[in-house]
Parts: sequence; C-alpha cells; structure tokens
Amino acid sequence: MEKRVVICTAMHGRQDTVRYCYEKMKHLPVEFMYGYTNISDGEFLQDMLDNGVTYRVANQPLWNKFQVGVDFLKELTFDVAIMLGSDDYIDDQFLDYVCKQTEKYDFVGFKDIYFEQGEKTYYWSGYTNHREGEPSGAGKTYTKAGLEQLNWNLYRNSLDRGLDGSAYQRVKRFKLLSKIASIKREGLKLVDVKDSGSLTPLVKFRPNELELIEGLV
Repeated sequence: MEKRVVICTAMHGRQDTVRYCYEKMKHLPVEFMYGYTNISDGEFLQDMLDNGVTYRVANQPLWNKFQVGVDFLKELTFDVAIMLGSDDYIDDQFLDYVCKQTEKYDFVGFKDIYFEQGEKTYYWSGYTNHREGEPSGAGKTYTKAGLEQLNWNLYRNSLDRGLDGSAYQRVKRFKLLSKIASIKREGLKLVDVKDSGSLTPLVKFRPNELELIEGLV
C-alpha cells in the first residue's frame, strides 16, 4: 500500500528560505501543512503552495504554534506525518526510507543532519552531551497509530524551549516502537537551511562539531 504522507511545518517570515525549501520538495507525493502567524505569510503560502493546507496561529507560545498543527492532523487522511521546520528539506530517498521503516516502527528519528548556509554545506553528527543518542529536531516521523498512542499530544504544555527534547521524551514514556537512524549512513538528505533569521545559527556550534562538506549534499 502506498503511504499517504503529510509534511507538517510552521513559518514566521523568512519567506525566501521557506520558498527555497518548498521548491526542493514540491515534487514529492505528499501533502503539505503549514502554520503561519501573520496575514502576509498566509498570502505568501496561498500563492506558493500547489498542494497543501494552512492554518493561522499566534507565534507565541511557541509550543502551541506546533501543537495546533498536530491537532489539525486529526482532520486529515494520512498514514505518516513528518515534522520539519520551514527551513528544512528532505529528498526522495528520505521519504522512501521513512515510508518503509514505518511498516514496523511508529516513530523514526535521525541523530544527524546537514546544515546549508550560502554555498557551503556542513554535517553535524549529533549530540555529544547528556542528549547523546537523541534524534535531531528535524525529520521526526510518526505513524498515525503512533500519534494516537501519544493522544495527539507532542508539545502541549511544554516550555517555549526544548520542544524537540520534550516531544522525544513523550515517545519514550509512551513506549512507541522507535528507530533512530543516521542520515549519512543511509545516504539520505535532511537539510536545515541557515539564514539571518535562524533560531540556532552555526556560530552556536563548536568548530569541531561541524564537518565542511565539499559541494552540496
């Protein structure tokens, strides 16, 4: 059976980066769901999207901005939901991989990710602190059954920071059958595009945490 996939994300400005990432993915056989916070972003999405749904929500509290999207999923027909930032993109191989893995697992995450800034691409191999082994924020993938097991609650009543960690703790607490994979090892693209509006700029990483990749991935 072919999987029905929704890519869930939310934006606040940064329209050039949002468009860039969407252009990388618009050929994929998925439905897009974008949250937005102001009228101009809503008009931008209406003009840009070929296939998708949108919802308007306040930018704060941050956890609610993303939880509202999860709540909206209840109204959609889907098998798999992929959580991305509006500055992230994936490729066909990523989509194929998670669709295959969700035959067995209700949650799939990835410990590593690529960062793209201008003409340069960097590889981040994952957490090395107390969060070692946790998946990175982008690319978390849930089956519909997994979200039902979590009571459709990934972020509700979270703090306005550490949302990704909080969501993963729920996955562990509810004992979802999970797999944490490696983008690099599997030969997939999961890319976070950095610009002046990024919440986590590259300067926040220690130099030895990032590996410069020759050419784009």
